[in-house]
Amino acid sequence: AGADLDPQRAVQHLLAAAKADPDHAECFAYLGHHYCRQADQSLDATAQAQNTSRAIKCYERAIGLDPEQAVVGRQLVRIYRARQQPEAGLKVCRMVASNDTAGASAAWAWLYTAQDALDKGEYKEAHRGFSEALRYVTDGASTGAESPSVLPEPYSCREPYDVPFCRFGLARAYEGQGQYVAALRTYAKALEDLSAVPLGSLEDRRTNLRTLLRYGMGRVHRILGEHMDALECLQLVTDDVPGFVLGWCAKAEVLLDMARQSLHADGLYRQAHQRIAEAKDNARWAASLAPDQAHIHKLIGDICALHARLPNAENVRTCVDEAQHAYDAAVGLAGPSCALHYAVGCLHHSARLAAQTAEDGEQARQRSTQAFRSAISSHTSGSAVPLDTLWLALGVMLAPPLQQQHCFVQAIHLNDRNAAAWTALGFLYLQQDKASEARAAFQSAQTLSPSSPEPWLGQALCIQNAASAKGITEQQRKAFVHAHSLAPNHNTEYFLAAAHFLRPEGIVPSLRSSLEKVLAFDPKNVSALNILGCYYEAVGQHDLAWQALQRALELLRSTTDGQSCERLQVTAASFAQQKCIVLVNALRVLCRKGDPECARSLALAQELQAALAQGPVGDPALPQVLAA
Repeated sequence: AGADLDPQRAVQHLLAAAKADPDHAECFAYLGHHYCRQADQSLDATAQAQNTSRAIKCYERAIGLDPEQAVVGRQLVRIYRARQQPEAGLKVCRMVASNDTAGASAAWAWLYTAQDALDKGEYKEAHRGFSEALRYVTDGASTGAESPSVLPEPYSCREPYDVPFCRFGLARAYEGQGQYVAALRTYAKALEDLSAVPLGSLEDRRTNLRTLLRYGMGRVHRILGEHMDALECLQLVTDDVPGFVLGWCAKAEVLLDMARQSLHADGLYRQAHQRIAEAKDNARWAASLAPDQAHIHKLIGDICALHARLPNAENVRTCVDEAQHAYDAAVGLAGPSCALHYAVGCLHHSARLAAQTAEDGEQARQRSTQAFRSAISSHTSGSAVPLDTLWLALGVMLAPPLQQQHCFVQAIHLNDRNAAAWTALGFLYLQQDKASEARAAFQSAQTLSPSSPEPWLGQALCIQNAASAKGITEQQRKAFVHAHSLAPNHNTEYFLAAAHFLRPEGIVPSLRSSLEKVLAFDPKNVSALNILGCYYEAVGQHDLAWQALQRALELLRSTTDGQSCERLQVTAASFAQQKCIVLVNALRVLCRKGDPECARSLALAQELQAALAQGPVGDPALPQVLAA
């Protein structure tokens, strides 16, 4: 009947055969194929549903009689998925996979169960399933047997991509378990297998799978910190499939990581600027492809927020506004979330540090505080930002010491291994002249994070406050030297601390070379020039001190908005404050250097008086300096 291409006669014979032998699995398999064909060809919804139900019954009977019927099993699972009954299909897969006699013909079942476990985040189970499926298909078996001739083309179960697809799933399972080297190796092997698949009518599928494999490799390279390798893989992805949005996003994220590393670890400011510009271009292109994706707009906000924190940023206000606009777009698409509130809080914290007036700084502080409070109130167990981090950030923003202390203690209560919270609490105690409590907090931070320089710097300051003799003690000098050795060479916070309290006999020998390295990266860094002037003053080289401070003053005078100048210290939020501090240092150095006619000293004093007239700078010593 099949040879005569007469479906009705074929069904009559198959029904007779099933009646004669109810245990004939192949007979029920062919009946299921027939009803599937009828369902696809039917235009009537009722008839289509009836034929689909008949196909399910026949397939269930066939697979129950013979679990090795791979074609039947796959077809049954596909029908269940089409009818939104994935658990029923999964039950069939588990039944086949657990059958000891199925052998290689159960490869398809292992593949389906593994994919389901992967979607649910059950990576160990996914690893087992993909390994079992791969064990069979690499031995020549298929995840689906050759289709009978009576099946139309859409039901063909011949899968030339089974081996690379199994490896792709296995690599993702490795990645989910944190076995990144194994994942990378498996991704590479899958690409090698894919290149061996002969060209055919499934070229689109080859391209899609190759794209996913390269994207996975780029993702793992990024996790391992291999940024250049990640960029290379992701560049191939976007070149191969320009519309692959995730590829553009991943490139932007890698470039953002590289910009952060250039800024925080290496001090390569120009390189950080370049990476940020490239990251913006990739993220904005991704947003043009998928404007309704909230995570892309958040990524753009994160990039602009980092740009606002760079020294010599062209326009910090513009960067902050761009970041805020991107975050607002993300909130509009996905609604407010803990991560978005936290990002907005960090953004306004950067705006506060770059504020040109005390009023702008206070407004930014209030916005940051409100954002961190919103982040805490919206925090859930699945939030990306830990709750103790949020309390720490809120404490940094609050002004009253008691509120700060409450936030830091709350962060420690939530996570007593938060070294940053212990350090912040130590500096708060230090400001309140509670030396013993501060030292205890710094010691806790040192125990948790021995390589962090901040606790060591705090200990040095504690020793200084407790010292009764003039100058510094050997213990204090060693503490600061160790902090300086841990800090990056471009980190001006530690140099500022050195210039602030170290005496000539305690000057760190590498301080000058480190400052010169900062100026090599950023010649317009006013903070570094100011600290270098203080260093030369401390060692008695007043001519060199005057040259450094004079250069800082030239930069300040040539910059009306202060945007291109590095902040001198965290509390000096305004441009006028920076200028006053440098003027005071320059006046002191000039007096020590010698100014017989007092012309330059008087000019600097008049300039300082004009700067002080713009507003208080919070330093009680300035009136005495001006009078002198």
